[in-house]
Amino acid sequence: MNEESPMENLTLSMKVAKPHTIDPLEGHTVVIFEQVGDAGEEFRFEIEPGQTLPKTKRTLFEMLRGRKPPNYFAYAVTGMPELRWTFTTDVVLDIQAHQFTLLVTLAYSVSEPRLLVTRRNDDPIRQVRDHIAGLLTRHFAQRTWSEIRHDFRIVEREAIVATVELVRQFASFFGLRVHELALSHRLRDKDFGDILELEAVQRAKERAELVGGVARVQLAQTAQTETLKTNFEHERARQDRENEQELAIMDRDHVIDRRSRDRLVGTYQHDDAVRKAITDATVIAVGNVGHGIQNPDDLLRALNTFGGAAGRTAIGEGSSPPRGLLGEGGDGQSGVAIVIAEALVETERMGFDRAQKQRLQSAILHIVAEMLLDGDGDGIVIATHAARIDDFRHEPKLTMQHADYLKQFVKYETLRETLR
Repeated sequence: MNEESPMENLTLSMKVAKPHTIDPLEGHTVVIFEQVGDAGEEFRFEIEPGQTLPKTKRTLFEMLRGRKPPNYFAYAVTGMPELRWTFTTDVVLDIQAHQFTLLVTLAYSVSEPRLLVTRRNDDPIRQVRDHIAGLLTRHFAQRTWSEIRHDFRIVEREAIVATVELVRQFASFFGLRVHELALSHRLRDKDFGDILELEAVQRAKERAELVGGVARVQLAQTAQTETLKTNFEHERARQDRENEQELAIMDRDHVIDRRSRDRLVGTYQHDDAVRKAITDATVIAVGNVGHGIQNPDDLLRALNTFGGAAGRTAIGEGSSPPRGLLGEGGDGQSGVAIVIAEALVETERMGFDRAQKQRLQSAILHIVAEMLLDGDGDGIVIATHAARIDDFRHEPKLTMQHADYLKQFVKYETLRETLR
């Protein structure tokens, strides 16, 4: 529950993130920073479970200048698929002199380890807890005491529907993903006395109404049996007519819905056919350019030649060309041309300005060039350019689809197999 100190960092005390050495840790993502100056820090790279620390090299120029080796520090972020935490908050109703304790169970996980560690001093867990408590307190304060006591589950569902998306958006700012919320409540002792008294009064009232109702029914049945039977049959006939009318209306609505769906499916199929034709044309152009890449100079010429064409053949917000269509050519060409051509197409479609696109393309080409050295590449160069690409992934203007595409150059271990 809420037994923590007001000054305690819940993110660290709950071990969602914890200080760690610059070594892999099973079940955790290790986020490495370099200390800059007296109090600054810069992100360097991440070590996912199963990965190894990239090799570092100091150049002769750096050793002759007497440059000190970098001062790294790291945090290990839990990789648990779901964490649960229950906390409480007190609610005072707006229009009545009543209050109760609300118990909130939060199910969550870490979606962006780097973002969580970067904002660790803001205590992301406490920030999300306080945001949830504020939203729910305002919602419940507007309800009546009768709803809280007798219809709490209805109020709970309405409160979660009204707040859960706001909570998810807020949590994503700190690198957290909210799975679900669950609520319960705890009343004070004196509230139970009122409930028992009201329930006794209600039972007595219902008993009196039942006795009086039975007597009235018996008297009416004795004096007006035939009249009641006639009225019953008339009412049943009226209800049958109404049911038939409602069924006819439902059948008509189903026909309208089915025709609307058929029309929408036809529209989607037409759009898919257009996109496929454009994609096939782009694939043929990319394959022709990729066959001529044999060295870095060819690679730069291909970039300058294909860069403008990629922007002209982009298909709006559609999906990227499938890898299955860009497979090896008949002459056994490696996957280098495929990866570069696809990267040119995708980067041209991203919502960056020309200078940003060129910087992004340069970082991708550096990683590809280092990967082609088969073990002789510089691990620091690869990690540095991967970090730059990861910075582009966190740009607000980038879509989720393009962020997922760039992830292959940040988690670059599997890229080496693609290039072969």
